[in-house]
Amino acid sequence: MEHFCGKEHQCDFDCQHDGFCRVSAEKLLENEKFEGKRDTFMYSVIFAEKGEKLKCRQRLQPFKRKHVGSHSCSTEIHVCQTICPTCENICNKPVNHEFEEDYLHDARHGNMRKCYFVANDDDIQVGSRKYRVGEPAVAEICHIFCKTMGRGHMHIVECGKQSKEQCFDTDGRQHQTTTYHPNPTIPKDEMTHEAYWRTIGFKDPCQEIDSEDFGKCPAFCSSILHETDEDKVFCELSMWHRPVQLLDDVSKTTGFVSKDGHVFPCDHPAGIYHFILCLDASGSMEGSKWNQLVSAVETFIEQRKTQSRVDKISIEIYTRKAKIAVEFEDIEKFDVNSLQFNGGGTDFAIALSVADEIIGRHLQSGIVPVLIFMSDGYCGNGEVEMETIANKYSCAYNLAVYTLGFGGSSFDKLKELAVKGNGEFIDAVDAIQLQDAFVEISAKHPTTIGVSF
Repeated sequence: MEHFCGKEHQCDFDCQHDGFCRVSAEKLLENEKFEGKRDTFMYSVIFAEKGEKLKCRQRLQPFKRKHVGSHSCSTEIHVCQTICPTCENICNKPVNHEFEEDYLHDARHGNMRKCYFVANDDDIQVGSRKYRVGEPAVAEICHIFCKTMGRGHMHIVECGKQSKEQCFDTDGRQHQTTTYHPNPTIPKDEMTHEAYWRTIGFKDPCQEIDSEDFGKCPAFCSSILHETDEDKVFCELSMWHRPVQLLDDVSKTTGFVSKDGHVFPCDHPAGIYHFILCLDASGSMEGSKWNQLVSAVETFIEQRKTQSRVDKISIEIYTRKAKIAVEFEDIEKFDVNSLQFNGGGTDFAIALSVADEIIGRHLQSGIVPVLIFMSDGYCGNGEVEMETIANKYSCAYNLAVYTLGFGGSSFDKLKELAVKGNGEFIDAVDAIQLQDAFVEISAKHPTTIGVSF
């Protein structure tokens, strides 16, 4: 600076002290409009912070180019210059605090200006808001977003490694377990809520009770007995836990272990089933054979009652026509005396078409359909209908299929139907084997209460 006059002047240099001299909020509670590919809505811009360096407070004496000492402003405590990589707001702690015991940065978090949505699907739901993958997350606010995403949510960051073999999982961080869009060719890591905030060096902005919940497994019991979101019962383990086989593996004595290895504290049956029985009432079943069949069904019903009183039962009696004797009734309320013999020919296709309709009308989360198709004879059709049933319900609803032959006839068609249904054929020569067959089927579908399986 050239200074040739005989007056004092303010030093024109910026303050050289570490950190920001002043932090100001540019916006406060302004409404903006988000227009995405799936949704349009108004959102609040809480604030956007800006850090500033003030001018030196020293004055230059007449005819002097420099002053004694460093360039410094009038601010006594300068603020840390680290910004949150999510919302770009500034740490509000004194400069150089990271070298002290309280080393984590802290900030008044705001809108997530530096983030965009990453997912393994095109569509994303955050509360009531709908997004398309790749859209900016500016409408969301750091801590509120985490609370909305809730239990077991993850933060996705770029990995820096090209493969899982090169990447070493650490506490709360693992290499991607799926492909994330956009930019699917860029390797990514999955992080727990706690690990993310620890990694970026900022204090967790959420309440402690929420943060503890975020680290727990998000799997929940799918039983229909938990009818609302408020009734949900979650796995008691932490997120990313290894599949459990026995309660003893996690030092528990109550609850149950699901087939996919989660531990739930529920006191209701672990499995709820909808049994669909298709019973052959053609002319060859008249008399003792029909009575033996009804007796076997009664044994089956009574055995199920001892295991679970929440199973559902549907029974279809078929010849060349199909009649529904009972549909989706509580198994404990069913009376076998309602089963009436018809007589006539046999049409597997008609019977399986009606069974398809029954299954389709009662698809509920947590209820597994089990189709038991029984006959004592041969019919030339049904394979198309059985294959349709398998395609619709086997993978999506864990459908189990059994074809049951009674009386020692040729059961090539029933065997074929079992193959088409991805199921099992059981041959029952006489009444005793018929009883045993129903008992065997029941045993394959446990409803264990309060113990591991």
